[in-house]
Amino acid sequence: TNLQETVSGMGEGGASSALRQLQGLFHQVLEEAQVGPLSSYTPFLAYGFHPVSAGIPWLPGGCSVGIPANYNDTEQDGVGIVDRVLMVNGREVDWRSDAGSHLKETLTLSVEAKKFSLAREAFTAHSNSPIIQASVAPVWLWASASPAGLYNVVVAVLGLTGYFLCSDSVNQWLDYRADRMVAAVSKSYAVGGVEFYDKILARNRILRVLMGHKERP
Repeated sequence: TNLQETVSGMGEGGASSALRQLQGLFHQVLEEAQVGPLSSYTPFLAYGFHPVSAGIPWLPGGCSVGIPANYNDTEQDGVGIVDRVLMVNGREVDWRSDAGSHLKETLTLSVEAKKFSLAREAFTAHSNSPIIQASVAPVWLWASASPAGLYNVVVAVLGLTGYFLCSDSVNQWLDYRADRMVAAVSKSYAVGGVEFYDKILARNRILRVLMGHKERP
């Protein structure tokens, strides 16, 4: 698919070997979270550090879920993290530096955190979130139109402002709903979710340092 071609950045040999090891984890997540049959999801290796997805599980094409390559790592080896080049502000991250070492720690997740993020991506697709997100723009486009079918400046500005506010609110609600659904699967998923978001916050702080921003006291 186009999504797979866009976010997959590994050679065929390495990708197939790593994907086979991650498919078991993903299938376990689908079974524990009960988000539809395995045949509705097509996992593939993604180059980024977060799961991605495209499609709806109940549609004929199913849902493609990209699993980050670093999800195949351990705290000791750092596979998928230190063996790749990461650029921040045009400079390569030195994984041996203090900032690089801390960044690696924020990218290294426990099995529970990995399962939380994968379940969250599956729940997002399974609960029709892509359809809800895509419907915001047409609804506001229709609501902003004047009876005569023409736009004036005031209506257009109000409509655009309303769209951005509504889109942000919808996205926040969908994220909150997905988090609650995954956390309700089991205590280990809830604990994994806390770790997942703690690591994201810590990663953002480290990235600010790497970009040259000083941390506030």
